[in-house]
Amino acid sequence: AIGRFTKQKNFEFLIETFAQINNQLKDYKLLIIGSGSDEIKIKNKIKDLKMRNYIKMKKWSKNLSNDFNNSKIFILPSLYEGCPNILVDAIINKIPCISSNCSGASDVLKNNKAGLIFPINNKKILVKHIFKILQNYSFYKKSAEIFSKSQNRFYINQQSEKYLKFFKA
Repeated sequence: AIGRFTKQKNFEFLIETFAQINNQLKDYKLLIIGSGSDEIKIKNKIKDLKMRNYIKMKKWSKNLSNDFNNSKIFILPSLYEGCPNILVDAIINKIPCISSNCSGASDVLKNNKAGLIFPINNKKILVKHIFKILQNYSFYKKSAEIFSKSQNRFYINQQSEKYLKFFKA
């Protein structure tokens, strides 16, 4: 998970969910990358749930490609978004994605074709989606690779050309 450490990004919900299923995912760790005003609050949540060995925090960096390459799943637990740019980045980096049904997620994930969507703050469905991807990983990884090829739909130059052609017609 990547984003600002603010209430909007809903990392406390993600931490609680991961802690709930950690005994079934001993071989996995949750990495949260970012910075922001809720950093101490998030660290305390990890400490209170005794998850310091399983949940790591890392400062934001401009080059996230290694972090994406070392990840099995990208999860966006946000309460709301404008355009979820980090979700676009995860798709471009060929990572199976799970997102809350925040604004923009359905468009980016092509209504569950390029990733799975769960209702905001619904732990049960998020857990279901995590296990669904892990149990069918090769299918979801291949889907992520296929949808990464449609990344041009996120680039401004290609989209601008479409609009210009439309208005010239």
